Amino acid sequence: QVKIRGHRVELGEIEARLCALAGVREAAVTLHEPTGSEALLAAYLVADGEIGDEAEWVLECKRQLARELTGYMMPSAFVVLDRLPMTPNGKIDRNALPAPESRHFYRQSHVAAETELEMRVEALWRSLLGREGISVTVGFFEAGGHSLLATRLVSGIRDEFEVEVSLREVFEHRSIREQAALIATKPAASAARVRAVERPEKLPLSYAQKRIWFVAGDGRADSSYNIALGLSLTGWLDRAALTRAVGDLFARHEILRTTYHADADGLWQRIQPDAVASISQVDWPGLDPSQRSAELDRALAEEGAKPFDLSRDPMLRATLIALGDEEHVLILTLHHIAADGWSMDVLVEEFGVLYSAHSQGQPASLPALPVQYADYALWQQAQVKTLADGLDYWSQQLAAAPELTTLPSDRPRPAQMSAQGANHRSELPAELMQRTRAFCQARDVTPFMLLESVLALLVGRYGDQRDVVIGTPVAGRLQREVEPLVGCFVNNLALR
Repeated sequence: QVKIRGHRVELGEIEARLCALAGVREAAVTLHEPTGSEALLAAYLVADGEIGDEAEWVLECKRQLARELTGYMMPSAFVVLDRLPMTPNGKIDRNALPAPESRHFYRQSHVAAETELEMRVEALWRSLLGREGISVTVGFFEAGGHSLLATRLVSGIRDEFEVEVSLREVFEHRSIREQAALIATKPAASAARVRAVERPEKLPLSYAQKRIWFVAGDGRADSSYNIALGLSLTGWLDRAALTRAVGDLFARHEILRTTYHADADGLWQRIQPDAVASISQVDWPGLDPSQRSAELDRALAEEGAKPFDLSRDPMLRATLIALGDEEHVLILTLHHIAADGWSMDVLVEEFGVLYSAHSQGQPASLPALPVQYADYALWQQAQVKTLADGLDYWSQQLAAAPELTTLPSDRPRPAQMSAQGANHRSELPAELMQRTRAFCQARDVTPFMLLESVLALLVGRYGDQRDVVIGTPVAGRLQREVEPLVGCFVNNLALR
């Protein structure tokens, strides 16, 4: 199982669908991670007989596969081999599979960049999408982009070309050619960049942190805003290397060593320079394998339920559970005031790099962070005009908005909100999602925009009102400097 574009993917499922295609004898799928680029899926095919024109054969395989798979499960590269490399014990030698080249990203009607501006935009797309040979007439989302990458594209354009484009303009000008033409019409940007600056003794909280402080109960010990993540570690574990890796994360991100306080001066935060990371260790060597899943769920829930004292505790806890000599689970727990979903991806990726280096006795080589979260909070405080414009905008957007949508339910709404609830997961048929994507592409919208509209329509009908406000989280990382940071940037956007 691998993670691609925020989704968990079973490689074996894709391989089975490939092997079921007419003309395919064998198939393998791997996660390819180009240096400095986003990971992508690569498929390796062995044909069952003569195939004629290789490009046409691969494109036909892609067309068949598109009817079977959800978009994020579709491999980006297809490599045709005479045979798959095998290990001495008869398994596919995945380490011996060749890295895909630009010619393995099969597309039709490729149009090359013609101007210097188009070439620079294409280079920016390549760095974000992790692929070569992108036609300048293909849309960003058709080429594999999604909403988070679109946000990074906006900040990349700001850095590379020193102009401001909006997310709306990225949707309206989808191809490299259209975006290059748009950039050419833009005046130079005047927005200040996030920089490391001199700091006061009492550091301000960001607006996102202030929201969480108040909503979570004015800093009282509470577990409602805990984020707990379990990492499965297989193979021989170097515990000393693991301890050093977690300690490096702690030292690298100041936000993990930050405490929060309120006094007559208001809310402020302090970075604790001497705080150190600690790892609790639990051994379950004799636990019956049939009980592991339930016990791990219980351990994850218990760890996530332990409250943080925001005025005293480090904002990261680690617990290592040993299931056997070569099977462990590492639980990382953070408070939301110091992290968000994007942050968890940063932590997992950096932990992998640091542990790998320490376990091999090599120096860890993570790029230096350009700024820290405290620098972002200070930068945000200085954006007085942006704040005023935002307040004016939302005052107009939410004027006379309903305070509540009363939905019919089998239980009365409690007088006071609690954190008690549950998650319900369901899957939509692949054929329905294919029709959904086609519908969206024909109207230049994303699947999120369509599904959000459907949800609003349903809520309005069940609540018997035409004015509906639905909250949805957005990443909030609009500057490239803050992309590698752990911290709380997420914002709940009100869609009316």
